[in-house]
Amino acid sequence: MAEKKIPVTLITGFLGAGKTTLLNNLLTQLHDEKVAVIVNEFGEVGIDDKLILRTDEEIIEMNNGAICCAVRTDTVKVLLKLTERKDLSFDRVIIETTGLANPIPIARAFLDKPALAERYEIDAIVTMVDASQIAQQLKTTPEAKMQIASADIVLLNKIDLTDERTVAIAKHDIKRINPLATIHQTTKSDLTLETLLEAQRDQTFVREYTTDGEEHGHDSDVTSFVLTAEQPLDLEKVGRWIGEYVLLNSENLLRYKGLLSIKGMDERFVFQGVHEHFENRKDRPWGDDLRLSQVVIIGKGLDQAAFEESFAQLIS
Repeated sequence: MAEKKIPVTLITGFLGAGKTTLLNNLLTQLHDEKVAVIVNEFGEVGIDDKLILRTDEEIIEMNNGAICCAVRTDTVKVLLKLTERKDLSFDRVIIETTGLANPIPIARAFLDKPALAERYEIDAIVTMVDASQIAQQLKTTPEAKMQIASADIVLLNKIDLTDERTVAIAKHDIKRINPLATIHQTTKSDLTLETLLEAQRDQTFVREYTTDGEEHGHDSDVTSFVLTAEQPLDLEKVGRWIGEYVLLNSENLLRYKGLLSIKGMDERFVFQGVHEHFENRKDRPWGDDLRLSQVVIIGKGLDQAAFEESFAQLIS
């Protein structure tokens, strides 16, 4: 039996959105899991001295099981170095990116670097958003838009510092760019790790997208749409479609994720990726769930009609 991979959570967000506060909250929580947190600099995260068990030049170990590691070079290299430490063990990794970073290259590394792909898997990209600032940031900073487009979960933070209308507009803008994302509203990044990842375990993102009744992506250079098929798909045709439509459009595909119903297969088939790097695998049995193939596509300059027509041809 293959060894279970260690889940990795990426936390991104524009400058001042609340990443440091979120990390501090997570570090001070007691978890059933041992968590390794990779941050840019220790000084940016206020760690309670009472929690520190021991420290060296690069790593702080805490008495609640957490490990905190500073990034001074490439994030991937730091994670590999952390993995090589025989005196450390952890069940989950949380990586904080810088405020101007695009998280997609980091996510890709977990798909195309064998040393990482064998041990780790991305289970969520979390984007912090300042509710009072995001409307302006989306107009002036492409990084903010990319961070939202790549997210599985968005924390719409600092809602206590603005009014309900501004929060509603922010939620609409987020969903317009990325219908894939689950949105949590917070005040001071006040969310537990369990709540943060609950949406990922439920895999309900497509159902939320198709029932929210909104139009998405028509006035943005980052667009999104959902592909749906009610009848089971032919696995061989799916493989050819990935080559012809996903890989050929990979440069403009930011994120794609969905569940496929495959003819002759009792299990759900998970399909997700970033650009040309993707994974497809069997998931839990469908059981009493409605068997429906749905894939959310997020990208730039995509021919939605061509994607929809091609997906319709995958029916067995």
